[in-house]
Amino acid sequence: MQRTCHGPSSIASLLLTGALALFAPACGGSRISSPDGGPRDAGPPDGPMVCTVVGCHDQFAATVALDVRVVPAGTQTIQVTADGTDMVCTFAFPPADLQPGSAIVTQCATGLTLTLSQAQDCTQTQTQTQTVTMTSSQCQPIAGQFTERLTLTSTPSTVHVQQRVGDAVILDQTVSPTYQVNQPNGPACGPTCHQASVAWTIPTVPPAPEQACDPLAGPPIALGAVIGVGQDAAGTLYVDAANGIFVSFGGTLVCQQVVGTGQSGSDQFVFSFVSAGDSAASARDLLVQTDGATAVSMALGPGGSGKSGNSGSDAGVTALTLVDPSTVASMPVANTPNAIQYVGDAANGDVLVATVPVNRPSGAPDGGVEDGGLSIFYGPPSAVAQRPITNFEQSLSGNGSVSFLVDGTSTVLTFGYVPGADAGPFGRFALMTLTPQGGSPIAITLESPTPAAPPSNLTFTCLP
Repeated sequence: MQRTCHGPSSIASLLLTGALALFAPACGGSRISSPDGGPRDAGPPDGPMVCTVVGCHDQFAATVALDVRVVPAGTQTIQVTADGTDMVCTFAFPPADLQPGSAIVTQCATGLTLTLSQAQDCTQTQTQTQTVTMTSSQCQPIAGQFTERLTLTSTPSTVHVQQRVGDAVILDQTVSPTYQVNQPNGPACGPTCHQASVAWTIPTVPPAPEQACDPLAGPPIALGAVIGVGQDAAGTLYVDAANGIFVSFGGTLVCQQVVGTGQSGSDQFVFSFVSAGDSAASARDLLVQTDGATAVSMALGPGGSGKSGNSGSDAGVTALTLVDPSTVASMPVANTPNAIQYVGDAANGDVLVATVPVNRPSGAPDGGVEDGGLSIFYGPPSAVAQRPITNFEQSLSGNGSVSFLVDGTSTVLTFGYVPGADAGPFGRFALMTLTPQGGSPIAITLESPTPAAPPSNLTFTCLP
C-alpha cells in the first residue's frame, strides 16, 4: 500500500517534391526538335517522347507554428480525423535538445507523419559574376519557436485536427482542402498528383505572468480515498488516506512527512511521520489495522512502537477513537512544504535553486517529464524564476542532467559525484556545468551545506 504526498533537414526532404515540381522541365510543353535541327511547331511528335522521372504523391499537409510562451509544456496529443478515419499522434513539447537544422520525424499511424523542427529565420544573398547569378541562403534558429508539420499521404475531402495538452484543447481546426494538380514531368508524362496544404498557428493568447511566490510552497493536494480517521482525547484527528498521512491543526488537515513505513501481514500497517521541519528523532508512529480498504483500529505511539504491533497495549501506544470519514470531507487540506535539493552559484552571477517534494509524488509527472517533482528556479538574485523542465536523466551512480528553458532557450545543468579526500567511497555530490543551447558552458558552484531555507537576498517568481 503506497501513500505519498503530491506535491529542417527532414523538412527539406518533405518539400523536395514540391520544389522539383516547380522547376522540372515539362516534356509535353517543350518544343521537340525535328531531325534537321529546326523546330516542330505543331502536331504530335513523330519520334518517341522522353520524360523526366521526378516523383510525387497525393498529399495533404498542415503546418502549425508553436511558441513555448504560448503552448503549455507536456505531452501533446494530436487527433486527426480524415473522412471519418481517426489517427492519433503524440510528442513531447518543448523537444529536448533538438539541434538547429535537425528535425524529429514520427510515423504516427498508417498514412500520417509528424515532423517537428525549430523555426528558422532565413536570409538570401545574391552574388553576381560575369556569367551567372548565384543565390545563397543563411538560416538562424528562432529561440522558443517551432514548426509542427502533419502530412497525410491521401486526399481526404474533410480533415479535422485537434491538439491537446492533458484535457486542454489548444488547437481545433476543420478544413475542406482544395487540391492542386501536380504533374512534375509535364502534362503528357506521369505521375499526376493532387496536393493541398494549410498553415495554422496555436492561438497567441498572452501567457499568464509569473507571480511572486514561496519556492518551498507545496502544490495543492487532496486526501484521496480515506482508509481511516482516528481521534485522540484532545480532539486531534489523524487521517490515513491514499495521498498521505494527515494531522489536524487549527481546523486544517496538514500532510505530514513520512519518514518510514512498515507492514505485518496483509492488514497491519505502520507509518512513521514528523511535522514539516522537525527532525526524525521526533517521529511518531500511526498504527492502522484494516479490513480490506477500511481501518478497523488505529493507534498512536512513539517512533519505533510499530515494531511490536498496533494493539494499543504497548507502553506509550494510545488507541485512537475511529470516527466517520465524513468528518474530514469538508476540511481544508495543506500540503507538506517542499525542500531545497541544492543551490548553485553560476559564474555569470545567476543563482540556481532546485526544490523537491518532501514526499515523492505518486501521480503522473507534470509536463510528461519523470523528474521526481523537481522544480528549477534560475536567474539573477533579483529575479530567480521557475523554469519549465524539458528533460531529466540520472544514472544509478547519481550522475545526470536536467534540461530547462530560459526565455525559450534550452539550458542543460549537469551534476554528479566527484572523488575527494574526505568524500567517501562514492565521492561528493557536485554541480558540473550549466550550458545554454548554442553557448559556452558556465561554471557553477554548489553551496555547501545546503541551505534549509532560501537565501534572504533572492526574489522568486513561479510559473502560473
